Amino acid sequence: MGGNIRGEMKIIGLTSHVTGNHDASVALLEDGKVTFAISEERISRIKHDNHFPVNAILEALSFGKLKLWEVDLFVSGAPPVNILRFIFTYLKGFRFTIFRKIVQWLIGRSAIFVNGGEDVGSRKGVNTALEYGIEKKKLIFVPHYLAHAETAYHFSGMNKCLVVSWDGYGIDENGAPLCGVIYKGEDGNLVELEKIEVYNSLALYYGAVTMALGFKLNDGEGKTMGLAVYGKSSSAVKVIRDMFPSFRGGVWVAKNNWLEINGVSRPDYFRFTPTYRRLRYLIEEYGAEQIAYAAQKVLEEEAGRFIKHLTIKYKIKKIAVAGGIFLNVKFNMKLLKDKIVNELFVYPNPGDGGIAVGAALVGYKKLGNVLKPVKMESALLGRSFSKKEIVLALNKFKKELQYKDLGNNLYKTVAKHIAQGEVVGWFTGRDEWGPRALGSRSVLADPRDINTKNRINNKLKQRDWFMPFAPVVLEEFKNEVLVHGYGTGFMTLTDDVDIQMAKKIPAAIHIDMTARAQVIKREVNPGYYQIVKEFYNLTKVPALLNTSFNKHGLPIVHTPKEAIDHLIWGCVDELVIEDFLITRNEKRR
Repeated sequence: MGGNIRGEMKIIGLTSHVTGNHDASVALLEDGKVTFAISEERISRIKHDNHFPVNAILEALSFGKLKLWEVDLFVSGAPPVNILRFIFTYLKGFRFTIFRKIVQWLIGRSAIFVNGGEDVGSRKGVNTALEYGIEKKKLIFVPHYLAHAETAYHFSGMNKCLVVSWDGYGIDENGAPLCGVIYKGEDGNLVELEKIEVYNSLALYYGAVTMALGFKLNDGEGKTMGLAVYGKSSSAVKVIRDMFPSFRGGVWVAKNNWLEINGVSRPDYFRFTPTYRRLRYLIEEYGAEQIAYAAQKVLEEEAGRFIKHLTIKYKIKKIAVAGGIFLNVKFNMKLLKDKIVNELFVYPNPGDGGIAVGAALVGYKKLGNVLKPVKMESALLGRSFSKKEIVLALNKFKKELQYKDLGNNLYKTVAKHIAQGEVVGWFTGRDEWGPRALGSRSVLADPRDINTKNRINNKLKQRDWFMPFAPVVLEEFKNEVLVHGYGTGFMTLTDDVDIQMAKKIPAAIHIDMTARAQVIKREVNPGYYQIVKEFYNLTKVPALLNTSFNKHGLPIVHTPKEAIDHLIWGCVDELVIEDFLITRNEKRR
């Protein structure tokens, strides 16, 4: 591979080459540029789908007009585990715990093995890249954290910066477990500086609290963050701090319960551990809000202390980050607000799904190619649908629906409907890449009416009472809405909301007067910008409430058919697909 055609390589990046890794995703790299990326869940309709991404590969091949054999290289961001190194890592970690806990862990692991092993989500059919027909010689593996880091650095637009790749758990180039790696990015290259051992996985500890609160691991951490705002400082903070790893004197200090925490992804084991029982007791004693608050505060303190140490040690205050820990937008804001960093870029798909893009980029570099950082402006990397495909889908529902092509009148018409209280499904262009709806598969509503939150929750989301919605804000009004101007185009930061503006958009802010705002530029998504602009022309409010277009428990919609289903189910009042305004027949204007 390579030769004189390196720059013409077609590369597909994979979150993993086997079934079992959550948020399985695929990215297509053509001539060194990411042209397409999508998660398997969007197509399979299984949230956080962990199966080998057969459907996502097919969509990537279709987009690139490629046959499987025409792809030059497949790159997996999940290197195979090296059993000997894995065992050695755990043996090293035994010094941090006590004999009783080691015995308890061994018994728990043995019980799982005796009962048939762990369920990694295997299914009938294809579960590996080789079973799918990918040639072994075309499949390579890159370290989990290097793939994360490449996404952060390459798309940061910063030539020189620290790159922090940090989450709950991942495999390094030697097949051993870690929870993070720190790099220096400069002139397009990444140089490894240091690693964070798996015993000190703050993200797994936060995940343990999330599970004890009754939420799902790798899904409910945002709920823990949202609930934390309803708590306050109490003695619970010290109790949780004593259970979490800490960063002191320039080193991480592990806790003796790390073996139990390391098993948090295996509920059949973790729910029988002393740590889980302790957390459940604390929740009963202090209340869920207080424990969520304590976990959030400890995460912010210890992670913030570590990153501050890095900026001082390496004398760099520009940072690019990726990894699941940076889905915590409150922590991201703290890094800027406390002046721990001067400049921060959070890759818009920081969780494991984003690894597919990073794997492809690393694979491209391994072939001898050079890639300079670029500033990412858009995360619209999925599939779009033609007018013919849309009409075909609509015509299957003639009895239930009516629709009209409004052309240039669409934006004024829909903005008026939103101002009158309608909740609108907004489906245009290519899918967003990542967990946030960014104006292609969104639900839009009037942020001025606090009752909007209840309407959307009752009809669409059915989510927990404490979870906030977010605003999309016109770029030119960013500093009028956000106190520090931290809003990004990708909803990766929260910010304090101006007091006067908060009174105008109560449905789109949290109880602590913050918002995870999306700042929209005309040149990035003209249609999305225009609908917000038309709403501003009517109301003098430069923002709309934006939430993801999906019914509770389902991934964000992917096809026109799925968007239409949501309208028929009554999840939204009306639907926009490109220039079509669609309503149910019983709802006539």
